[in-house]
Amino acid sequence: MCLALQDPRCPVSNAEVFRRLQEHLSVNGKGREARDSLLGRLFGIGALARATRLGGQKDAIMACELVVDAAERKQFLQEPAAAVIVEIVDGCDGNLFEAKSPLHRWMVKAKPEDARAPHALYALLACWEDLPENVAEETVMLPIISKEKAKTRKPKKNGKQIPSDEDIDRLRASSFLESEHLERLAPVFAATSCAHPRTHRTWLHLLGMLIHGTCTPFDLASKPDPRPMFYLHDFWKLAVEGPLLEGGSHERKFLAMELFEILLPWVVADQIPVLLSETFLLNLRTHVKNKNSLLHKKAEMTEATIENFMARHATDSTRIAIDTALQGLRKHSHATTSEYQEDVKPKALGLEERGSSDQENFDALLHRFVSSRVEEEQDMNSETRTDILEEICRLFKNPHFDDSLRCEALRFLAAVSFLEVSEFAKNTSRFKELELLSCLSDRLNISTRNMAIARLSKYSALYSQQKKGLEVNGERCDGLKIVLDFIQSSLQHGAALVSGDVKEINSAVQMLRQASTEAQKMSDMGETSYTTANFNVVQHFLMVHEFQLYVEPYAGYLEAVEDVCTALGKAWAAAPPDWTALLKAKEEDQDTSQEPYWMDVLVDAMMIFLTKSSSIPYEAASALFRVFADHLSRRGLEDLLDQISSKPGTIEGEDESESGSEEEGSSEEDTDSEEESPAASDNGSDLEEEVAASPAEDEDDDVVFSDEQMFKLDKYLVDAFHSARERIFEGKQAAEQVVSFKLRVIGLLEIYVKKCPTSPLLPFSVHRLLKFMQLPLGSTELKEGLSGLLKGRICKSKAEASGSKITPQTAHSLLKGALEMASQSNSKEVSSAAEQCSKYLLRVALGALKATGSAGLDVVTRELTTDTVMDYFLKKKCHLSHSFLVGTVTAFPEIGLTMLPKLLSKHEDLSEFLFLEGMQFMLVIMRSCTSKFAKEIHGVLQSHPEPMGGVLLLALSRQWTKQKRMNEAIKLVHQVLLQMLKLQKQVDQELSLPLSSCQKITEAAKSLETGPASLTQHKNMVQSIKASMEQFQASTRKSAKTPKGKRKESAATNGPGLATPGSKSARKARNPSNL
Repeated sequence: MCLALQDPRCPVSNAEVFRRLQEHLSVNGKGREARDSLLGRLFGIGALARATRLGGQKDAIMACELVVDAAERKQFLQEPAAAVIVEIVDGCDGNLFEAKSPLHRWMVKAKPEDARAPHALYALLACWEDLPENVAEETVMLPIISKEKAKTRKPKKNGKQIPSDEDIDRLRASSFLESEHLERLAPVFAATSCAHPRTHRTWLHLLGMLIHGTCTPFDLASKPDPRPMFYLHDFWKLAVEGPLLEGGSHERKFLAMELFEILLPWVVADQIPVLLSETFLLNLRTHVKNKNSLLHKKAEMTEATIENFMARHATDSTRIAIDTALQGLRKHSHATTSEYQEDVKPKALGLEERGSSDQENFDALLHRFVSSRVEEEQDMNSETRTDILEEICRLFKNPHFDDSLRCEALRFLAAVSFLEVSEFAKNTSRFKELELLSCLSDRLNISTRNMAIARLSKYSALYSQQKKGLEVNGERCDGLKIVLDFIQSSLQHGAALVSGDVKEINSAVQMLRQASTEAQKMSDMGETSYTTANFNVVQHFLMVHEFQLYVEPYAGYLEAVEDVCTALGKAWAAAPPDWTALLKAKEEDQDTSQEPYWMDVLVDAMMIFLTKSSSIPYEAASALFRVFADHLSRRGLEDLLDQISSKPGTIEGEDESESGSEEEGSSEEDTDSEEESPAASDNGSDLEEEVAASPAEDEDDDVVFSDEQMFKLDKYLVDAFHSARERIFEGKQAAEQVVSFKLRVIGLLEIYVKKCPTSPLLPFSVHRLLKFMQLPLGSTELKEGLSGLLKGRICKSKAEASGSKITPQTAHSLLKGALEMASQSNSKEVSSAAEQCSKYLLRVALGALKATGSAGLDVVTRELTTDTVMDYFLKKKCHLSHSFLVGTVTAFPEIGLTMLPKLLSKHEDLSEFLFLEGMQFMLVIMRSCTSKFAKEIHGVLQSHPEPMGGVLLLALSRQWTKQKRMNEAIKLVHQVLLQMLKLQKQVDQELSLPLSSCQKITEAAKSLETGPASLTQHKNMVQSIKASMEQFQASTRKSAKTPKGKRKESAATNGPGLATPGSKSARKARNPSNL
């Protein structure tokens, strides 16, 4: 509509648009009809505004009246109505804010407590420049701005003070952000809070005033540029903390966290405590602790934003400011609860008596650092830093020093940058810090380790340049070894986690991820000794705890283990030879004391992943499997394949106990039903007693129940049907879970095939997967998944490369099984998949033979395939498809050399249909072998002239039951003869047929010429057959008269299989009608 109205040739006037909007979009209806009509009016007027058709004052006022009417009728239309009003005002040249006008009533006279106030405020801010001065002064929600106030900012020009538009814009922004005006608009700010969209449009104008000092809306995608904000304190206190954080509205608190994340990169270090106020941090801490809160995830994201900002995108002064605010929050929270007495004040170990002085010294040291770096803004020299660090190390070595104070100290160390990297070799402060960590590696809890590893991450780049250690006071200090030992200790500590506490689990997640990342950095520098420790950690995670913590609430735990496994996979490139040999140990080792192959352990553990209903564990299992799929052993692949034919959860020998459990199933179900419905059993016994007590009647008569007995019987039947329905539902649910589990296993197998297309294990999996398809799977989706895995993945992999790693005997046995299944299976899906797998295994056998030096398929493979194909023609319950036969011979022509003699010898025993298919197949063999094995196929035909002649004669002289089959036979005889002539020409050797067969074929062809009228369309083919027979007769007579020594010379003179130029057959061959 907007594009149509923009066209100057559009004949529709604005008045016509207004009339149609009012007539066809009536607002007299109710409910959805009225809502749709009002939305239609807004869309229509918005199209007029965007098409710049509302430049006139009269039309613009009419449009504003319709828009305001829609906004006043439905409150949810106020925000889009405000957006349309802004477009109308921008495109109109006249004054739309006159007294008694719609905009004057809806915008100018709006009060902060009105429902339309938030949207009216947005429209006022967007149209502030277009407001007349007298109207702006009347507006309740805008500060009174006069151009006279801005005249002092510019020098006089021609005797007059002329303020610029930029000065007026800045003056408006500063006046709007004054404390008195913000306090008056507090109800409006409370109403402009919403979780979706991310921020209301009013807040974008407020952020633009605060950050840039103009009324231009703030761009959320702009790059942060920290700058001082004069009105930040008033804005945060009056517009955010008061309206948004006070009360129980989750939407307002969500918006407050959004505003904090937007403003944090823009503020300078001195103003960070304004954002990290006590009210905001207490709200943040409350929702972080309460996992049932709707804002828990958002609070965690905000907390992570603070930590990432402090660690990466901030200066030293900013880190100190943030850490100081967080310390104040922790002290406040401890002082207001009983946690301070339990966690901070050390009393269980007698610290009040022996360690109080150390604690006071430690607090004094921290205060000295803060005062010197933050308040006085003076840097300490290296000697002072070293002395303080030595004192901290001494205090930390005190066994009675509380872990919570160690945590505070390490958090402080992470927040303060003591020295530049270039000065590291000249000072000992960083090395003292490493000593501090190494001497307490056994006594640090998980939270403290998290901060310690974060601190160590700053040393990776330094140690990459100084691998051999550091020279401190003339002594060599191997800092790299300290870091490496601490990381290995942290990995083992995280792997030993057995507690189910949520806080401890979350801390272990972060520690494990950081430790694996830093250990990977060490490996990149050439330090491979961590690989062994990391390997033991993964094994410990997967086996000892059996993934007992891998449930949905701990999805981060899965990601942490994934990171560790990924780091381990990358480290193999730098692993020493003996370690690589250990990882690639084969299953055939007879050393029973050796631990099971690690990949088998991983496969067993991942089965627990796949049983979870959520997609998060499955995605984590898939990611882990992608890392280790290259090293999957045969036993590990068999474990995966076993899961397709078993129930989930039967990994550790549970299959053996299934038979016993089934025998006891009936008795257990009986006892369960009795326990579940005791009332039903009581009712049933009472009913039986009453029936027994009723007067006896004749056996032939119906039993008559009383009303009370009938009521009890109904209740008994209802309970029985209800329990039966529940059992049926549980059975269906269990079946769906089994199908989902097996589909996920198929997904892992697809990952393996995609990553390892040349694996020698793929041919072994084909036979088992085909067997699984024959089982009653009970799910079409599962059968389609198996078929897709075989046809779409395995059969399209690199078969010859896989076959080069196995023996030809193994390839023959696998091919034999696939061919038998393809020919004997009654299922169409199984037979089709087995045919594709047979072609794949033929390529595997070819690769195995090439690896032994053979150029093509051996006799065993060709005979095996030939026997299966002959079963198809002899009707021995063979379910092969004709397309499979053709495709196999086309891909492997050497099989046709073995197959053609047997096919020629059995032609008389075939039915009409199979006889025609046999001729088609024979033609395919001749065509495929002519290009690659011309001499070989020529020798086969030359050694079997009588069967070949018999086939051609039978095709022409047979009494066909259908005319269509006779036509097809004539066509096939014609094509076979042409192919034989082509073959003898290519080989340059003559082909001969028995003279008797040639004469009979010629007579049969002549009889077809005088046949029914329907054969006239084959007249040319019959004449060609006769001409070909004459050529074969001539060549046969000539070969019989010509001595063996001169046959070659004659063939070279006249050409193979051709008559002499003056003969009758040559004249007929030159006739175009006979071709």
